[in-house]
Amino acid sequence: MAGEAEDPAAAPGDRGADEIVVRPRTGADLAACIETARVVHRRDGYPVRLPTDLLGFLASPDAHGAWVAVPAGCGDAVLGHVALHRRGTAPVMALASEALGLAVDRLAVIARLFVAPVARRRGVARTLLDTATGEAHARGLWPVLDVAVGLGDAVRLYESSGWRRAGDLTVSFAAGWSLDEHVYLGPPPAPGAAPRRPGCPAGSAHLVAGYLGADDGSRPCDTSR
Repeated sequence: MAGEAEDPAAAPGDRGADEIVVRPRTGADLAACIETARVVHRRDGYPVRLPTDLLGFLASPDAHGAWVAVPAGCGDAVLGHVALHRRGTAPVMALASEALGLAVDRLAVIARLFVAPVARRRGVARTLLDTATGEAHARGLWPVLDVAVGLGDAVRLYESSGWRRAGDLTVSFAAGWSLDEHVYLGPPPAPGAAPRRPGCPAGSAHLVAGYLGADDGSRPCDTSR
């Protein structure tokens, strides 16, 4: 799930020391990820219900991979995060599976997508989304996601990135609350795209548009529970 409109690219003159790198998440990043998630929750209400176990929420044992956006040359601060999970809730997986005509084990779920307020409008959201989408394609999986109804910025980001809405549903949780969601289907792999060779690491570091650190009030990238 996500909730941030796409960030415009920074001008060439904004690049340099303020560049942002997206790279695979490491265990050393988790404390900073938790802090950024708390900031996003306080500001924007994502996650919708703040989990008691934020570490478990972010570091899912069934994830294919996870990535962070960090300032180039200063990797301690986490400015954004995304993960690729093997599965989501049963209703989401069933709807996506039916819409695509694929078995559930042929799908991968983009989740835990959020960007710190100071790093928004820099293209970070789209780069994180594209990174996780590319990893799904490299594994021969079709990316899907779910996003809370009402997050217009997220919808605009997804639809401008080629994602297609499969339908809407209400997911009920054991704790007694429910969430109305849109379910989106990602784009297919590019024609002729070669799968990653077995054993190659997931995700490589790359630069995003220049980072200015402006807090422009845009919405967060993720609304997953």
